Formats: sequence, C-alpha cells, structure tokens
Amino acid sequence: MGCCDMAWHIVRKDWQLLRWLVVALAALQAVLALARFKLGPMGDIRELALVAGLPGSLMTFLVAAFVIAAVVHQDAIPGFRQDWLVRPIKRVDLLLAKLLFIVLLIQGPMFVTDLAQGIASGFPISQALGAAVARAVFVFVVFSIPVFAVAALTRNLTQVVIGLLGILLIVIAFLVIPSALGGWTSPIALTGVSWVPTVARQGLVFIAALAVLGMQYLGRRTVPARIVFGAVLVLGQFMQFLPWTGAFGVEKLVSAAPGREDNLSLAFEPGIGRLRTAVGQNVDDVVEKPGMGPVDVAAENQRRRAEGAVTIFVPVRLTGLAAPSLLFADRSEVRLTDASGATIYRGTGNDFDVRRDGQTSESVASHQGVRIPRMIYDRLKGQTVNLEIEYSLTLFRLEAAYGVSALDGDQRMPGVGWCKTRTDVSGTAVQVRCLQAGERPSCFTVALYHPASGQKNPDVSVCAPDYTPFPGHAIPDAMSRFGGNLQFTDRQGLAHYAVDSAKLPESQVLVKLYDPSTHVTRRVVAPTIRLQDWLPDTPHP
Repeated sequence: MGCCDMAWHIVRKDWQLLRWLVVALAALQAVLALARFKLGPMGDIRELALVAGLPGSLMTFLVAAFVIAAVVHQDAIPGFRQDWLVRPIKRVDLLLAKLLFIVLLIQGPMFVTDLAQGIASGFPISQALGAAVARAVFVFVVFSIPVFAVAALTRNLTQVVIGLLGILLIVIAFLVIPSALGGWTSPIALTGVSWVPTVARQGLVFIAALAVLGMQYLGRRTVPARIVFGAVLVLGQFMQFLPWTGAFGVEKLVSAAPGREDNLSLAFEPGIGRLRTAVGQNVDDVVEKPGMGPVDVAAENQRRRAEGAVTIFVPVRLTGLAAPSLLFADRSEVRLTDASGATIYRGTGNDFDVRRDGQTSESVASHQGVRIPRMIYDRLKGQTVNLEIEYSLTLFRLEAAYGVSALDGDQRMPGVGWCKTRTDVSGTAVQVRCLQAGERPSCFTVALYHPASGQKNPDVSVCAPDYTPFPGHAIPDAMSRFGGNLQFTDRQGLAHYAVDSAKLPESQVLVKLYDPSTHVTRRVVAPTIRLQDWLPDTPHP
C-alpha cells in the first residue's frame, strides 16, 4: 500500500469513528454563518454578540479543538500499547493522515461557510475566496497546528484539557503580573504595530508546534517535546515587552512605501494661541471608535475624571503635508525637563491626527493634548519648563471618496465594503455600518454633507490602524464589521451642527478612504514654557 493510500485509509477510519462530531461542528459553523448573514451590515451589535459573535466563535473553536484532540488520540503517540505501533504503518503516513483530516474535515467546512457567506453577501467571488483563504491559513497557523501539537503530546482528553489550562494560565500570568506589580502596560498594545510582537509570538509557537510534531511522529520523544513546546510558549510571551522603538522600526522596514517625507515637519507654534472650546465641551474625553464602544468610553472617561489629571494643549504647526492626506500619531512620548535638562515627568500625549484636503493651506495648525498628573502640575504650573514630544507618525493618502444617502442609504464602495445608514434610536445621530469580505480598511472618515448649501459637519475618524503586512483573522469569521456614528443634534443644546435634522433628508454621508503610505518620526520642542499658559480657553455658559 502506497504512502497516500495508507494515509487515506487512516482518514476513512477516523471519519467512521468521528463522523458525528465532524457533522456537529460543520452544522454549528453553518448555523452561525447563516445568523451573521441574516444580520447583514446593519445588524444590531448586541444581537450579533448574543447570536453569532464572540460566544459563538469561542464555542466553534472549542469544539474544533476537541475534534482535533479526538482524531489525534485515535492513534495516540505517548505510551507503548497503541495499535498502530505493531501494525505496518509508517509514522509519516500517520502524520499525513491526521493533517489531512484536520485540513479537510475540520477546517474545510469553515472555509466553505466563509466563502458562501461572502458570495451571498454580494461580494465578488475573487474577493470572497481571498478572504476565506486568508482566514483558513491564519487559523491553520495560529490554532490548528498548535492544538495538533498539544494533542500529540498527550494520551487522552483529560491531559489535553490540563495542557490547555496550563497554556491559558501562562498567558494570563504574563498579562496580569506585570500590571499588578508595576502598573506596566505594553506601549504597543492596541496600536497599528501591535502585529509585530503578535506575529513574533505566533511564529515562535507555530515553529515549536512543527518541531513537536516532528519529534513525536518521527521519534516519539514526548518529554523533550513537552520541554521544547513549554519553553517556546513562555519565550513567546516575552514578545509583549518589545519596546516601542523596536516595533515601529520593524514596521518601517517592512512598509510597502517607507518614504522619508523630508518636507513634513511639526513645530511648536505659540502664535496659534490657546485651544478654544465650546460651552460644555470636554476635549479631554475619549469618544467612541473601533474597538471602544459606549461602555468602554464611559468607563474610560469616568476613570479620567477620578484620576484628576490636568490636560494642557500644546499648539503645533504642521507643514509639508501633501493634500489630500491624513497624518496619524501612532504614539507621542512626552518629556518635561527643568533648566538643567533633568527629567521631571514622562508620559504620552492624547490622540492626535491632522487632515488636509485640497482646499486647506499647506500649513495646518493644531493642538496636542498632554495629560499631567495633578500633583506634578500643581508643583510646576507657574515654573518655566521645557517640553519635548517625540512623535511616531503614519501618513495616510486619500485613496477614494464616496457619498451615500444619510437616511436609509445602501451602497457598495470598493475598498470600504457594503455600507448602510440610518438614524439611531435617540434620533440624534446617523449610524453608518459596513460589512467587508476580508480585512476592514485601516482608516476612513465619515461626515454629514448637505449638497444644496455646501455645508458639512466635522469629519469623524473611523480609524483603527492595523499595519499587518498580510491579511487574515480568526474571529468571528472571514468578514469584517465596523462603523461609526455622526451626531447632528445635541439635546442639551450645547453644540450646534450645520447639517441638522432639518437638512438630513437631503444630505449625504461623505466617506473618505485612506491608505497608510509611510511611517516617520518627528520631534517637537517647546522651550521655556509655563504649563498654566496652555490650559484650554473654556468660555462660561
């Protein structure tokens, strides 16, 4: 019997023994895919979470892990009483058979439901196929092979559960202990370059899993294989401690267009004056954005108020920004020094992005928010200090612009996806919700525009920068869901919008798609300033 014949024989044997588990997993994936398809772009987020969001995805992967362990344990590697050891079965055949079972019968239905959902949602077959393939490869590398390796290191399901719990405890320990002991959080987390440590960790685990499979199926060296896998797993967790400069440096190296942008400059410009706010406006509050919903926003703003920090707004002028484009600060590191150059305080600046369209001048004025602990501010507010801001910036070029009706709009936009609009339940904002086969756009802006009068409300950024150089994600499926809200009424009467409820029926949502072009670093120096001079100019009601 040839190599492939024996492998297929083992696959058929495993199918006969586990077919109902495989069918149950495929049915679960099909039901969840149907639920997500029915929800479409405008599906209620809470409903999506309850029906087919994170809980459904976790259940799918839990069942898939159980099936992988079950098929591997049909011919377990550790021990000396396995049937396959006394039969004329080559170990390479056994390894190939288990791999074929995982790819065809566990990941196969996942691929089919991803492809079907993309096509049924109206996306081109090529795009739906690309999204399904990207997710299949991603899941194979970061989930299927590592779980395969863990199963190969164990004799039964109990040992698998113990092993997976051990892995979970290691991951949790590396997340909790640094924060609990020193209040440390990774500067890379939730940024566009967070892929660098993530891919490094996933790559190490994948390589270790391949090594384990080779050691087990070719040499049955269980103890050394367990040591190798555990050591690499721990080593991978240290990737989160990668410094910001290192991660951003890697991103600049692999960037498709790592241009220098020598004409781009940022400088302290006191002539701009203090930041002027509207009545009732709290410019230090965070707002909703991708990955940060209403509950997260409320919790963060409550934490900020309880913290009691003072925010100053440093005036800066940007020159050399080509139109139309957007400049986004991935990170801004702030340092206060005294006259001798000694560091008084280190921290990070608030979110910072600047847009320039074809109508604005090359020189753009803005303000950088800097939160300073109350105790430090009270001690230094009247003194002369030096302030330095080290920027890690990404330049986004405008790729496309679209217009969709503000009320009950329904439009497909290349690069963005299938988007719909409607007013929210409170009647104060337009909801923009989009569905894309594959990865969501890294950055786009939306704004309410009234063509008849030419009036436009401020742009709202729907940017969640992700500079990963390859596509693919695991949860919940091969589709991406995203969106934003456009306020047009303030029931408290503090803010007034050019495009209000009266103009809404004749208005559009302008969608501008931006693509990351290049990454640069710049430094702003504000010498001999007094912190109290740069508090916001807030008018009284």
